[in-house]
Amino acid sequence: MLHDLAITIRRLQAEKRVKRVMVVDLDFHQGDGTALIFKDDPDVFTFSVHSQEGWPDRKAVSDLDVPIRRERNISIWKKLNSVWAKAMRRFSPDLVLYVAGSDPYEK
Repeated sequence: MLHDLAITIRRLQAEKRVKRVMVVDLDFHQGDGTALIFKDDPDVFTFSVHSQEGWPDRKAVSDLDVPIRRERNISIWKKLNSVWAKAMRRFSPDLVLYVAGSDPYEK
């Protein structure tokens, strides 16, 4: 398996094109791979909005995790809007990479 965003981030950092990168993951499943790869890297901020009940059962720790519980009828976009400013206050990135998957699509 290859983690295309991790490869991209490391390449851009090696070329001195960016230093600080934020990964915003809005897939239904937690961005656990990204969180694990960059867990000890202060120059990469991992931010995941995901289903609390969805796979994986045991969640990794992102820099900012925003779990959404099934019983709450809340849009992922409303949840993102409520925490986006918090993420940007905590970390000032040179680049933001976005992971969408197909899960945010409702209809």
